[in-house]
Amino acid sequence: MGKVPTIAIIAAAVVLIIGISVAAFYFLIKPKQKELADLRGQLKTQLDIVAQKPTALADKAAVDAKWLTAQTELIAVRQRKSIPISMYMPLLAMTSMWYEYRDDLPKVVSAYLNSQGVTIQSGASMPAPSLAPPNVPASGFLQVPEGQVLNLTVAGSLANIERVYANLAQIPRIATIGALNLSGTGERLTATFPMTLYIIVEGAEAAAPPPAAAAAPGGMPGGPGAGGPGGPAGPGGASGGEDSGSSKSSKSADEGEKKPKKMMKDSAD
Repeated sequence: MGKVPTIAIIAAAVVLIIGISVAAFYFLIKPKQKELADLRGQLKTQLDIVAQKPTALADKAAVDAKWLTAQTELIAVRQRKSIPISMYMPLLAMTSMWYEYRDDLPKVVSAYLNSQGVTIQSGASMPAPSLAPPNVPASGFLQVPEGQVLNLTVAGSLANIERVYANLAQIPRIATIGALNLSGTGERLTATFPMTLYIIVEGAEAAAPPPAAAAAPGGMPGGPGAGGPGGPAGPGGASGGEDSGSSKSSKSADEGEKKPKKMMKDSAD
């Protein structure tokens, strides 16, 4: 077999080097390039998030300011259009509702309608208050009387009846008026309409769940191996607290009886 030409050896070496380089590129360099590209993408995403921080802080400050403004407006509305009532203290809330039904609401409705120039014929009286704390809906607006509307009948001119609708925001409660039914002729008309009144109420906090009862070592009371009253005996244990206590009591009684007998015997000797 003749000597391999140098050119062939060089060509084989070149091909081998190229093959190793291609394999290294596909199996080592290319995956790392992809990983590097992914990391650059993640870095860009994080940098974009960091760049949004000033805008997010400004938005948060604007929302906080709006929330404070809303709370201030709510306090003002409660002072003008509601009574201070909170279900955090159910007994005081119930008492406040008694005064609201008995004293405040009839005066509020009558004073508003009279101020608009109409005469009340019926419907302005309130039912007896409930003897239980009111049920507060999730919205915080409690209808008064609870679940009922006032079916009012008033008399007056058409202009006066129109003012009842137009100036509804002046009534010192949150109120809505339903469909109007007119009767009569001339300057003196009779109007019948439903009025719904609301007050703003703070709902009570949800009750915390009761803590889970911890199991005693050796099992639940009365369970297998518990050794408690009425519980079956565990392996090698007593049959229950009462049985073991009875056996101890009887043993102590036997020892107590033996001691006087022994003393009597010693004195006789």
